[in-house]
Amino acid sequence: MVEHTQSRIRDEAINWHIRLASASDEEWQEFTAWLEADPRHNPAYEAVSDEDAELDFVLAQREVMPVAANDDPEVWQDPRPSPAWRWGGIAASLALLAGVTYLVVGGANEQVIVTAPGETRIVSLDDGSQITLNGGTQLVFEGTDSQEVELVAGEARLDIRHDPAREFTVVMDSQRIVDIGTKFNISRDPDLLRVEVSEGTVRYEGFGKSVRLEAGHTLTATSTGAVTSGAMAPALMSGWMRGELIFHDAPLDLVARDLERASGIEIELDPSVADRPFNGLIQTRGDKETLRKRLEGLLALRVTETENGWKFEP
Repeated sequence: MVEHTQSRIRDEAINWHIRLASASDEEWQEFTAWLEADPRHNPAYEAVSDEDAELDFVLAQREVMPVAANDDPEVWQDPRPSPAWRWGGIAASLALLAGVTYLVVGGANEQVIVTAPGETRIVSLDDGSQITLNGGTQLVFEGTDSQEVELVAGEARLDIRHDPAREFTVVMDSQRIVDIGTKFNISRDPDLLRVEVSEGTVRYEGFGKSVRLEAGHTLTATSTGAVTSGAMAPALMSGWMRGELIFHDAPLDLVARDLERASGIEIELDPSVADRPFNGLIQTRGDKETLRKRLEGLLALRVTETENGWKFEP
């Protein structure tokens, strides 16, 4: 019976992998519902996608347009257009580098945790909450009983245990994410903040705006104060923890930064292609050379070895 169920799920995953090459909006909605219907569906789909990557098959591109934030940020309008992304199979290396750096600065309990590119780390808090750090990330907090942390740079997935008596806050200079009991992902670059809420609710505060985000909602905030809301299937969020990077109309400059963080490979990007948009999924599993070749095909760029890493150029 178990084998029959596993076989059925695998067959469904293969069917979805084929259909998504030319899926309609309605089919993408059905696919999202299928992913969320059973926790076994997402890993089954990933496995099929991995196998397809070995055959050098890249699915046709479909685009998702960003959804503008409501003029009144206190009033949420569900922005859920059905997503249609280009899914491409890519194998990549996840080079784990040695050691996390713990520095004691300021107060006796203050800690600064820094992960190197390609490295991940889990920070466990006293109340059972966990913060998983991606590579190239810096986190500051006052002891493991703290209800406030600062994300200085990089990316983190937060699984926060809700306490009605206290709010958990992530600070990023003048911007804040206030947790109302949830699981969410934050990525911080010098010019862009990205938030994905996979469970529960958070409140974004910054640039004079306050936006409530429920499960399945996303938010981006630029350094100029532009705040944009959108939507994504919760099963697809925090993809870097599964070895996946998902992009929606993202400039290649942002793609390169996320690849560096996840793989530990330093990437030099030709300025002429830095703003070129990309939609798709990049799997960060496998060996380094396979990743290089696959990126050339998916991004339509030359990816050449440099002294310190790779260079992307037309």
